[in-house]
Amino acid sequence: MPLSISKRVLIRGFSLLELALAIVILGILLLIFNGVFKLFFETDHRIQQIYENKLIQDAMETYVAVNFRLPCPDTDGDGYENPSKTTPLSAVSDVCSADSGGLPYNELGTKSSDAWGNGYFYKVIASASDTTKTVNVCESASFFGRSGVLEDAGLQICTSTNEVACDDLGLCPNGGTWIGATLNGNYSPYGNLYTPTTDALEVKLDDVTGTIEDTGVLAVVISWGANGDQANNANCPSDLNSNEKENCDGDDEFIKTQKGLDRDYLVPITLFQAKKAMVASRRFK
Repeated sequence: MPLSISKRVLIRGFSLLELALAIVILGILLLIFNGVFKLFFETDHRIQQIYENKLIQDAMETYVAVNFRLPCPDTDGDGYENPSKTTPLSAVSDVCSADSGGLPYNELGTKSSDAWGNGYFYKVIASASDTTKTVNVCESASFFGRSGVLEDAGLQICTSTNEVACDDLGLCPNGGTWIGATLNGNYSPYGNLYTPTTDALEVKLDDVTGTIEDTGVLAVVISWGANGDQANNANCPSDLNSNEKENCDGDDEFIKTQKGLDRDYLVPITLFQAKKAMVASRRFK
């Protein structure tokens, strides 16, 4: 028996309602899928960046072992460090032209950008630009020393134990005394096993009131993370969380955040790491 007109209209209207509901459900599913996709996408980037940080750390330590010093920041974006140009080099130390800039990726053999396609930020201790400290074995900046006349006036040796230190405050037993010690060679490495921490960046864990994560930090490499195109050393918005703001505010304090979507990724290089790499090179004086 043929359907009546009224029944046909009802069936047609119900089909349109089903279509509308299907579109709504499809839209909701797409939104959910998009959120899940973005989460997995960012997770993949974070995993990649953690891996890249390890490569950068290894490259920095290898650089120290080969060149007997840490590299200066790249200030012109060509991937190479930028020391100052002093003349003659034998008369005065050739130092870093700035204490911050880009990562000298061509010198290190690392990638030019992080997992999000943004360049790395590289910060070193301020004294790396001091011509009197980069040649002084008793200064942390000696691990950036490139050239100049070696300064070892602060070096002391205990006559009874042959213990060497950059001061005479330690115990010199058995009637011994502290006297001046000397090193030879106006060339790198200017740093030594006895070099103390006299200048350092501060890297804390998780928040600005947290504990010190790394001591004796000579340099820090930073990936600004997922929002690095908007929050970095050149642009530090006021609405950032406290950790991110601390990292981009231009001072010598940094926060190593362990989690979060907008976390920064830090690679601290410490005095201990530099010494360890130097020991591997067997070039200590």
